Amino acid sequence: MSLLLINKIVELFIILVAGYAIVKAGALKSSDAKALSIITLYLIGPAPLLTAFEVDLTPDLARSLAVVFAVALAANLLMYALGSVFARLTGASVVERASVTYSNAGNLILPIVTSVLGEGYVIYATGYMVVQNFMFWTLMDKMFSGEAHISLRRVMTNVNIIAILIGVTFMVTGLRMPPVLNSAVRSLGNMIGPASMLIVGMTLAGLDLSELRRHKRAWLVVLAKMVLFPLVMISLFKLTGVGTLIPDGERILMVPMLAVMSCTATTVTQFAQMYDQEPEYASALSVMTTLACVVTMPLMVQLYLM
Repeated sequence: MSLLLINKIVELFIILVAGYAIVKAGALKSSDAKALSIITLYLIGPAPLLTAFEVDLTPDLARSLAVVFAVALAANLLMYALGSVFARLTGASVVERASVTYSNAGNLILPIVTSVLGEGYVIYATGYMVVQNFMFWTLMDKMFSGEAHISLRRVMTNVNIIAILIGVTFMVTGLRMPPVLNSAVRSLGNMIGPASMLIVGMTLAGLDLSELRRHKRAWLVVLAKMVLFPLVMISLFKLTGVGTLIPDGERILMVPMLAVMSCTATTVTQFAQMYDQEPEYASALSVMTTLACVVTMPLMVQLYLM
């Protein structure tokens, strides 16, 4: 698993470098990443939320999914609370707070889960993504927009939330998309990792890396996101014994735990692009946490399995 983690991180990093290179070569501008961010958020992103739920809902799967959803919700709310504490203690900006709070559950975890645990476990990864997507379009959207209240109408008409509702309907009713449509949606979903990393690389190309010196909390963000917060989650997992609630619980719940251990969500960079909130700095933090993953994720997995 450690080798697979490293290989997948390196693979995504190569795509990031390609995005960086195409801007530095003059073929595109760093600001062009904003259009790709919107396409990823509203078109590519919803695709895996539709296809992953096209499974038969058995009593065992329903019970396991319920526990995964509960763990994912608790983990996301705790990460949000820890991010709030981090912001109060350090005076963190919106980008820094979002970077320590939200994990790269889709781009990195879906391929790892498929390769290591098998395709049957992808549904549990999607369970975490459902919760996190709801957090993206409620709490994180509020964080970046600066609005005082969350608009329920805006949330419920968001294409990502609609995709979640349709996906759950597929699972509960047994309805399926026509084969041609299913194939097209799956092709879109397969683009989410490469597209997201291209955005990070293109945005990073617009940043003078020497400017990171004025962002004195950058390394503190990496430490909190990649080491401190995952350690809190692993400790709580061990103390609560939640893995004993379902058969094969430790293996199934490794999926949301892998999501917690992963690097900063590339969606943070996409939101920063959309709201013009330090997108270059958001991209730099994404790169820094991605590099840190090579060391921290294998170590955290070993701690989880002890």
